[in-house]
Amino acid sequence: MKRLLTGDGIRKTRFHDYCGNRIDLKGIVYLPHAVATTLIFKLFGYRPALPWLGFRGIRALDALIQPDWRVLEFGCGTSTVWLAKRAREVVSIEHDPSWFDVVSERLQRSNLTSVDIRLQGGDDYERIPEPESSFDLALVDGLFRSRASEVAVRTVRTGGWIYLDNCDVQDADHKGARAILLNAADHVRFFTDFYPTYVGVNQGMLVRVK
Repeated sequence: MKRLLTGDGIRKTRFHDYCGNRIDLKGIVYLPHAVATTLIFKLFGYRPALPWLGFRGIRALDALIQPDWRVLEFGCGTSTVWLAKRAREVVSIEHDPSWFDVVSERLQRSNLTSVDIRLQGGDDYERIPEPESSFDLALVDGLFRSRASEVAVRTVRTGGWIYLDNCDVQDADHKGARAILLNAADHVRFFTDFYPTYVGVNQGMLVRVK
């Protein structure tokens, strides 16, 4: 019963994030979407063509991204294809060789040539050869989030945006990433939301770089 109510046993309930924030009434609207996509994924292995982010975070990014933008992504996946269909160029950094191969094949099947997908470990993030202020948006959603956030702050232009997923997670890496981005921000939005293919609430944050 506890597993049913809390999901992973750490949250107070499936309606709370790791910081104890309860989803608001507007967010409850997405509960049926979370349940439906979770059942379909578990029964048939089908995952919707959406980033694995909160539903309202996805909507905010969809409204924000412009066709001429360059996007930096840490942690590739369905988000990579989704971003590539909206932005001019996506540079996607992935640390796992097997997952890198899976996503690379998906990109080839989708005939998406605007993605520069790179296999690179967290220890090498400091050597990502991208000029300062060369991206319009960065998505931090993988391992080594503090290091990724440092690179994002350096490479996203003033007035550009950085989205950090799972900013409510209470380990040192996620807390460090959150602090780095808050220090670099002149505007912050938080999204406490349900996710596709997961019946539980997590938090993401979208910051505008000052």
